[in-house]
Amino acid sequence: FFRQVWKKIYEEYPQGGFSTQQWVVKADPDTLFMPARLAARLQNQPVPPTGLYIEHCKGVDYGFFGSLEVMSKTAALILFQNLDNCYTKELSWKSDWIARKYGWYGEDLFAQRCMDRHGVKKIWQFDLVADGTCPQGRPWTKEKEKKWIPDPVTCSERDTFVAFKPLKFSDKYFACLSAINGGRTYV
Repeated sequence: FFRQVWKKIYEEYPQGGFSTQQWVVKADPDTLFMPARLAARLQNQPVPPTGLYIEHCKGVDYGFFGSLEVMSKTAALILFQNLDNCYTKELSWKSDWIARKYGWYGEDLFAQRCMDRHGVKKIWQFDLVADGTCPQGRPWTKEKEKKWIPDPVTCSERDTFVAFKPLKFSDKYFACLSAINGGRTYV
């Protein structure tokens, strides 16, 4: 499914869409994403000619987690141009050691492996996302709590983070957003 979405986005290039932007961002539906915070971080980020993506989950084999996928326009182009080859020929996304260890690749791992294969560079920003699916993306006392979700205190204290996950229920989502915005309420 993710290949069809990426192909559709790529079809818009160069007429519009992401071709007018320097960065491409994909956020999971249960991620509270603060675009202005990310824009401030990326404002002066140098990008090599081969593109750049941000890995944000520390302490795992592949830390380009789907909660928030951030890649430069060049990285996205390289990914989109190589989607079919990575899917059908270059990556054994159903059967290599990674797939045997974790299961078939999700879109995040697939994208990371494909970009790596085609020379896209990465940087680490481990303070980008408070992510319940990433053990070291949780608060220090909560690393082992696999069902951790961002609470209002975490959302307000992590004032440089650009995203919070998982917030699957509207009350949790808006409590986090309210905490970020100084107690503002949302109906």
